[in-house]
Amino acid sequence: MNEDKFTKKSCIYDKYRPNYPASLIEYLYTKEGFNEKLKIADVEAGTGIFSEQLLKQGSQVILVEPNVGMLEEARKKLCNNKNAYFLSSSAEKIELSSHSLDYITVAQAFHWFNLKKFKSECKRLLVDDGKVILTWNITDSESKVIQDLAYLNKLYLGSCYNTRDKEDLTYYLKFFKEYILNYFDNDLELNIDQFIGRCLSRSYSPSENDDICDEYIDKLKSIFYENSKDDKIIIKNKTRCMIGMVK
Repeated sequence: MNEDKFTKKSCIYDKYRPNYPASLIEYLYTKEGFNEKLKIADVEAGTGIFSEQLLKQGSQVILVEPNVGMLEEARKKLCNNKNAYFLSSSAEKIELSSHSLDYITVAQAFHWFNLKKFKSECKRLLVDDGKVILTWNITDSESKVIQDLAYLNKLYLGSCYNTRDKEDLTYYLKFFKEYILNYFDNDLELNIDQFIGRCLSRSYSPSENDDICDEYIDKLKSIFYENSKDDKIIIKNKTRCMIGMVK
């Protein structure tokens, strides 16, 4: 696990990371069969962005998160919801009873996990017909703004901007017996503060006390103004959702 990757980023993460599209939530509750009686664990829940959308539908959600700051941010936001439960655990060792969950959801986090250990936990925790739902927001690596960001991150951070839009999905057959795959439109319209905040919420982005942070932000501003129109920038984005039983 990489629970320290987002240390000191919980506030900016919660403020600037996007929600998941209403069409995905509707699909889960009308096609997949989500309802208020099912028990769901949202693993590596972060600040509870996806969890909150499920809670608003009346679901019982256990927010499983190993990072203290992220879990505390989720707790502050959602503690008044009677269906929200909070658990400080890693994805590879979840302190819940065996066969106690109907669904395990993972939003924007599966790539951090030890696949073998997480798969073992899913098999232990889920009821016989229980399923895992993996979802990500995925940007278009062919768009100019994403290419500009990739170049900036490689130049300043030695990091490529991983959009996962070209990912080989056969990898997931190591995890699922089989899966249903859907994509949902979720383009992001951002002003300059939202654009910078979203970029700084990344695990690899500099924090405010880093020497390069101010210069990095100046470069982000340049990218924004080069790609914006009417003080807004559009990032082409789809939400990918994979649903299946664990192999």
